Amino acid sequence: MSYESDRLYVGVLGEIIFSDGLKYTEGAHYVDEFDRRFYTEICSGIKPAGRSQIVDKEPRTQIPDGCYDTGDGFYNPLTRVVTDYNGCFLRNAGAYMDCRQM
Repeated sequence: MSYESDRLYVGVLGEIIFSDGLKYTEGAHYVDEFDRRFYTEICSGIKPAGRSQIVDKEPRTQIPDGCYDTGDGFYNPLTRVVTDYNGCFLRNAGAYMDCRQM
């Protein structure tokens, strides 16, 4: 079973696999102030000083002005549309994606 947010549910007892291949583990800290590594750094290690990773997946894509990287494309808050990295439509953004309404 696949979910709209690129998660995959596998098996009777269940296993959640995120779109980047990370498997959900109960009690794990995926994003917190104490470990700010990217998933690729957790899997492959941190690069030496001077070659630090500033994005999860390299090479880094150029983000259009005024847009935000969503991991699978770009979100444009003016049009409230998410497109893939090639500019093809992926989805309309729901109200929860628009920070200006919060």
